[in-house]
Amino acid sequence: MRGHISDVEFQHYILGKMTAESREHIDLHLIECEACLQQFIEIETTTMNRELPLPDMNLLEDRVISRLSNEHPASSRRIGLLEMPAVHYAIAASITLFLFSNGTFADIAGKLAELEQHEAVESWSDQMVSKAGLWLDKLKETRFREAGAEDE
Repeated sequence: MRGHISDVEFQHYILGKMTAESREHIDLHLIECEACLQQFIEIETTTMNRELPLPDMNLLEDRVISRLSNEHPASSRRIGLLEMPAVHYAIAASITLFLFSNGTFADIAGKLAELEQHEAVESWSDQMVSKAGLWLDKLKETRFREAGAEDE
């Protein structure tokens, strides 16, 4: 095995200016030689800083913003206050608090409890489940009827 790797060889290695066989030789040597590895780290730092300067960050920022602006142009129409989802939630919460505070929900709950106490009457929740089931059955029946008519 030959001696340590020269600075010129390291620079060619870092910049990719050597054959695959030479690169492989340096790779293997760096695994075995601590001194060459330390030298490689120092040369790489100085070579990369000299050969590959940092980009102009202001120019880069302008390019990125320009490209984003072209790909996603801002909407010319402003969103109205009533079109914002947060406003919808705030209105719904306000109405709910109002109904809760004036006893409307308590009155409804009391009437539902009275209905459920009658044994002859099906509970309100059972009635709603039954109605929803009947509605879904009708919807399914209509859909299959329409699909059969299209096949003919």
